[in-house]
Amino acid sequence: EAQVVYRDTQMVDVIDHESNLLMIPKDDIYYCIQDGNFTRIYTVYDSWFTRLGSMKHLVQLFGEEEFVRISPAVLIPYQYIWSCNGSEVFLKKMPWTKQPLSFTLDSKNSDSIADQVAEGLQRYKAQTGGEQVPKRKPQSKYKRKPVVPPQQKLDMVHSCIQANPGCNTTDIVAQTEISLRPVERC
Repeated sequence: EAQVVYRDTQMVDVIDHESNLLMIPKDDIYYCIQDGNFTRIYTVYDSWFTRLGSMKHLVQLFGEEEFVRISPAVLIPYQYIWSCNGSEVFLKKMPWTKQPLSFTLDSKNSDSIADQVAEGLQRYKAQTGGEQVPKRKPQSKYKRKPVVPPQQKLDMVHSCIQANPGCNTTDIVAQTEISLRPVERC
């Protein structure tokens, strides 16, 4: 059984298609699918992100109060489950979908998972009143700085020192936008 490692986790770190690190609210997660050593996280805003790590880690991160693992490769939050018929889970229809998405339950444990989904839905609806899709806008991106090769950093630091002979590391950091540690190494 999964143990909750982090309680009250509200944001999840993910990577977008341009390798930018983002933080997205866990309430925006529509479903998650394991893809090798990565997990693809699909959101209610018709976008998906990648997260290094297994589905087991996400279950530990979120706990079983808000998310259910319906198969070894699929994790779904209770808030977006519309119904479960014992062999499939149907998600709430999003504006960008033509019809509701459905996922097949793990065939080995379909009865126990269906019971778990039913209990979780009752618990979720009792706690929240069965609220619908959040109307929040997607979170802004945190862009990574471009990678500067070591030789180029060294050249930038040397140029800065030549232009300002009495400068210190703080001045160099401000002028070159290179982090303190690499400036000290240069």
